[in-house]
Amino acid sequence: MIKKSLFLAITISFFVLLAFAYYLFEMEFKNLKKDDLKQKIAKIHKIFDQRVEQRRQDLDFYLQEILQNKKLLEALKYEQREKIDLIVSPYYNTFSRVDTSINILTFRNKDGITLYRAHKKEFFGDALSKKRTIILDTDEQKRSLSGFEVGKFAITYRVTHPIFYKNEYIGNVEIGADPTLMLQDLSSILNADIGVAAQNRFLEVMQGGKVLYIGDKLFMLHINQNLEDYFSKKSQSKNGYMVDASLDLKNHNSELIGYVILGFDEQKQFAEHKKRQEKIFWLFSVVSGIIFAIFSFVFYGKLNQSHRGDESFDNSLNLAKVLKEESVTPYFQPIVDAQARVVKYEALMRIVYQEGTEIKVLSPDTFLKEAIKEDLYISLFQNMIRNSLHHFRDKKEMISLNFLPDDLFNTYIMQEFVQNIKMFDSPSRVVVEISEVECAKNFSKLLQVAKKLKELGVCICIDDFDGTFLDNSTLLAINPHYIKINGTFVTKAKAKDDERMRSIVEFAKEHNIKTAAEFVTDKETFELLKTYGIDEFQGYYFGEAREVTP
Repeated sequence: MIKKSLFLAITISFFVLLAFAYYLFEMEFKNLKKDDLKQKIAKIHKIFDQRVEQRRQDLDFYLQEILQNKKLLEALKYEQREKIDLIVSPYYNTFSRVDTSINILTFRNKDGITLYRAHKKEFFGDALSKKRTIILDTDEQKRSLSGFEVGKFAITYRVTHPIFYKNEYIGNVEIGADPTLMLQDLSSILNADIGVAAQNRFLEVMQGGKVLYIGDKLFMLHINQNLEDYFSKKSQSKNGYMVDASLDLKNHNSELIGYVILGFDEQKQFAEHKKRQEKIFWLFSVVSGIIFAIFSFVFYGKLNQSHRGDESFDNSLNLAKVLKEESVTPYFQPIVDAQARVVKYEALMRIVYQEGTEIKVLSPDTFLKEAIKEDLYISLFQNMIRNSLHHFRDKKEMISLNFLPDDLFNTYIMQEFVQNIKMFDSPSRVVVEISEVECAKNFSKLLQVAKKLKELGVCICIDDFDGTFLDNSTLLAINPHYIKINGTFVTKAKAKDDERMRSIVEFAKEHNIKTAAEFVTDKETFELLKTYGIDEFQGYYFGEAREVTP
């Protein structure tokens, strides 16, 4: 009887402890999702504010460039639509190709009548709505304004400029960018669904288009399917889908007009962790039936299963720990001239650490996202700059460093770079590499940074160049010292003569820009590329990237 009571007491205690453990695990799981969401929203707020200011500068630059055309001002004065179209279309096509978020460019006369829409050429002659306060205030104040606004076709971030012809005010121009595209890349990095909502008082401004009502105060445009399902009641009961509307959209008078809506499927993101949790407790329920016969085994199994339950975090936690504890180790790959003499090294970021008796090397594609997520990227890149330039300050060869545009605009990174440049007797031995596509995304700001780098004496190289994103005029505006030709051209050149690569090399030579080719893997490729007139070469044929130079 005593044994039965003891058995019953132990069994009840076991299940009570099991239930309590399950409760604690669920609370930890909820707190984990809550903290993750809070961090994501904070990051998005910070990045969005930075990108709005960057977008204001870019759009203002584009409008100033357009309004410098005197023939356009004359055409606007006399409302010559065909001439306006002939002049404006090339500008708009270039701007919208370089910056895909640009979706509005509209000219109006001083009476508020639309003269020309570059984005919707068939719509013109309509009168200005009294709700369009940014245009009305531009007319009244005769100065440039910026802010979010609801237009006839979209909610956009807009910059306006008054237009003068021979000191006479003749109207205004506005350019707009889609706010969702300002955060488009974050959608994949932070697993966020993005939409835009405006206050219902702006509905009468819109002309058609699909809208989704959110309660009795807001309607949503730029509709994401997951957000549409959520607000249309199809999936509000879906466990784990969370929505945030704390990112304000304000007009040029700092008045609230709407929000960026962010949706996060936390359940989907942590699904693997949840499955492991359920598996753990299912196994324990089976083990409880034989707990008295093999108690020690069950106890060990519980510890083992708990450990397995944390596996979903191991990779990210271990990587974050490595990034925090280990410093950057630059690896250097040689770059040679046409005589196969090493003239330069490209510095490549690596994390080298020891795991047990094994030495492991991590490349950026392994740790870069985690470094950005953990706010470690800036310090890592500062170490990369410091270690690379320190190693080359007394060498005769040049050193080349890869920069992202955001690196060039970051005060801490650039302070580190400038400080270490001072160690060089000739800063021209240092090359800053920026990819062509990234140049195009931040063109106006990059021009300013390029000018400052040249004042320091540093060389500039456009990496992965194929002419898709930068045409000849924009390339010459940057006026780099080098262009590194996209590796796909090297592959094509092996199969047949590549006229496109020949034209790039010829254009570069005409303007005293040196060319370099990557992915040179054998002598045959090296000899072939020399016939194109390329100046420098890089690839496994000359050496892989390694920790120290000869």
